[in-house]
Amino acid sequence: MPGRPRSGGLFLQLPVVHIPLQIPWLPIQVISH
Repeated sequence: MPGRPRSGGLFLQLPVVHIPLQIPWLPIQVISH
């Protein structure tokens, strides 16, 4: 995925999945940043 942000790309592609998984994604997002 050249030119695409890791977290940004996933969040844009999976906006619906991000809603129910926002709880487990929170710590992952912090670690990723």
